[in-house]
Amino acid sequence: MAEWTSATVVQGVGVTGTGNYVKATGGVLSAPTGLVKGDVGLGNVDNTSDATKNSATATLTNHRLTSRICSPADASPVAVNSDNCDQVHVAELSQATTFSIPTGTPTNGQFLTHSIYTTTARALTFTTGTNGFSAENGLPIPTTSVAGSYVLYGFRWNSLSSKWAFVGTTLATGPLSIAGGGTGTVSTLTGLVRGSASAMTAAELSGAVATSGSNATTLATKYVTGIKSATIDAPTTGDTNKVQWSFGQAITITRVVCSVGAATSVTIQLDERAEATPNTAGTDVMSAALVCDVTSEATTSFANATIAARVPLNLQITAVSGTPGSVRIHVEYTID
Repeated sequence: MAEWTSATVVQGVGVTGTGNYVKATGGVLSAPTGLVKGDVGLGNVDNTSDATKNSATATLTNHRLTSRICSPADASPVAVNSDNCDQVHVAELSQATTFSIPTGTPTNGQFLTHSIYTTTARALTFTTGTNGFSAENGLPIPTTSVAGSYVLYGFRWNSLSSKWAFVGTTLATGPLSIAGGGTGTVSTLTGLVRGSASAMTAAELSGAVATSGSNATTLATKYVTGIKSATIDAPTTGDTNKVQWSFGQAITITRVVCSVGAATSVTIQLDERAEATPNTAGTDVMSAALVCDVTSEATTSFANATIAARVPLNLQITAVSGTPGSVRIHVEYTID
């Protein structure tokens, strides 16, 4: 305790009168008019606004982000706010259900996943339009749930189109979508895509793929077409039996085309022979011998169009007229 008896300065503060004061043993205050943050151990505190802090980039290490799950009631329509929801989890649907356009303000690339279970297959409608669901990625949005299975349906927000673009599903059975055309199930396809990616017609799709008891798929014959060709220079009837073709599978011949290099003609026939006796004449293939000339000749008339696997298909030259120079033969077929 100290005493002052007249006007003086106590600890840097002017005082008057008489009295007592307690002398501090700590440091002197740096600003007589008030405290600063360093005086009380808060030197690292600044005045950053909450808005500025929220815009900073955060790095997470050994942490995880937990998806926000929305669990709407079993009712139609289903409406969710994408600001509060990353996954729509529907434990059961007891009726055909429409999923309304989500509310909220999504950000570009944001995902919204629907996890849907139904005891019985139900019709599903994902509402399209501005801010709605879209098949703009070329994948059709499924319209039916799968009975007895949880299925995920994924959508991604595209800020350019202002739509929730469908990006895929975990369907294990049921509809299978093929970009460019064709639908089916996991075990059977009823649609294929041309090389030009244009969708095939219904007639073309019929029987495109069949399944056997072992679940192995077998391509329909009309989709496996091949051509065998041969050219003989300066042909004579002595070239008979010199050209033979063999096929790894049974085939059906659909068309034979031939031509010569110069006048006049070469007459040909094909016959199916036995593998064990390739030099012995077999069963004629064409209904009549084909006369090859410079304008090309073709036939689709056959007495024996079905050729067994791994047997010789033999070329006969039965007549030559003039000096044809060469003869060219093309045999079109499908695999049985």
